[in-house]
Amino acid sequence: MGQGSVLVQRWGRLAVLAIALVGGRSAWCDVYEFVAGGRTEGGPVVDGQPIELQSPWKIYRFVADDFRRIEPAPWPPAEWPERREAARAGTSDDRHAAALWALDHGLVDEAAAMWREAHRLDPNHRFIERMVRVLEGLAEERPDPELSQFDGLIPQGYQIERGPHVLVWHRHRSVDAKARVALLERVFTAFYLDAARHGLILEIPAARLPSIWFAERSDYLGYLEREGAAGFENTRGYHHPIRGLAASYDARSDDDQRRARRAIAARRSELAAFRKRITQAPQQARIRLGPQGTPGKSSTAADAIGELDRLERDLDRQELLLDLTWQALDEGNAAHELIHQLVSRSSLAPRHAAFPIWLHEGLAMQFEAFRGGLWAGAGTPVAIRLRDFRAIRPAPPLAPLLRDAGLSAGYRDDSYAQAWAWVFYLRQNRPDAWLILLDTLRRPVLDPRPVTTRSREALEPLWEGGLQTAERSWHTTLEALTAPEPAGPFRRRN
Repeated sequence: MGQGSVLVQRWGRLAVLAIALVGGRSAWCDVYEFVAGGRTEGGPVVDGQPIELQSPWKIYRFVADDFRRIEPAPWPPAEWPERREAARAGTSDDRHAAALWALDHGLVDEAAAMWREAHRLDPNHRFIERMVRVLEGLAEERPDPELSQFDGLIPQGYQIERGPHVLVWHRHRSVDAKARVALLERVFTAFYLDAARHGLILEIPAARLPSIWFAERSDYLGYLEREGAAGFENTRGYHHPIRGLAASYDARSDDDQRRARRAIAARRSELAAFRKRITQAPQQARIRLGPQGTPGKSSTAADAIGELDRLERDLDRQELLLDLTWQALDEGNAAHELIHQLVSRSSLAPRHAAFPIWLHEGLAMQFEAFRGGLWAGAGTPVAIRLRDFRAIRPAPPLAPLLRDAGLSAGYRDDSYAQAWAWVFYLRQNRPDAWLILLDTLRRPVLDPRPVTTRSREALEPLWEGGLQTAERSWHTTLEALTAPEPAGPFRRRN
């Protein structure tokens, strides 16, 4: 299932607006920075209309005075129609290039349609034929795995939502479960197309890949204990490399999310009660309203209502940022864990220990990016990871990362950010080095050296001046990289 029916239901207006707009200024979105803190992306401002910003669950309405700055930014879903038509006016190579751009930006269905169109135009184009061959392989729906093997791991009352290649145990609303499966299917397809673009034709698992989406963090921790993985309690997700099961929990069950949402709900009740008192007061009455809705200076009822409107919009701002934090944590993590499953079940890694930890985690993190409520593709920088990487001062040396330093004992912001940054650099800036690395580690060899040693020695000769040159290039590239700032504070990811 692509960026169609489920996303229109769940992210409604923003998704439709973004895809409907074409050409000129309409190929942009806006980045909104709130006066009170936080930022997000959304559709462009329409004169005379409230500013509507979308979370995974609802639309929030603001006014211009709520924002410190509103700046335009490129918006790939709206750019696509113009790129598509330009490619259609050109050659099969132009169509291939357009499809790669769409894939990089998370427009998986659009990329697939363009490759099929290009293949009809030029069936002998070897790169396009390879991509279409992968798409044809993905068209077949897979059966369930043997579900009895998971007895005792799935809590009572959990339902199953299925896609062609994945299944999810959950205890959520049907629309949310369908959206989760749609996301996983999109990432699943993107993983295989991304591999194929690099010349890797990977095995498609014979059965659906299973995952559990726990409603409560406490259930997730209980699962880790049953799996003998209690050392991973500071993570948001866990992939069992032998069982092949991925598990995660709903980030709304985090203590900080719950506290913040309870506080917002209580404050809304207070303001609603105050609004009721104002509307019931005599027409000429003076209202005493302080800056936070507490007793303060005397004002007219109209002024008091205006202040209440502002305070309620600020609660909307807080709730919107919480929702966007949830999405970046929860759905980014779901994509992350699926990549761990795919690396194992696609034969990309012949065995789990064939790849160093930095490679396992760095590759999974490439698929975490979201923009404006939509999954943004493996070619888009992950704002949280980039922020965490730039917070490391001085810039981190490369050698410890290649030894898996800091990656073997649970989750750490800095270590994971380095793994993301190094793999992003290799894939985007040195694809030759990326392929040589994968080829070296996938090749069956009788070599007693640690995999970290083998990976370092595969990379070192690829830069004139060795890994010191690679390190400088890595730092320079990541410092110049641009990505929108995260909507809010994020911590404890995996």
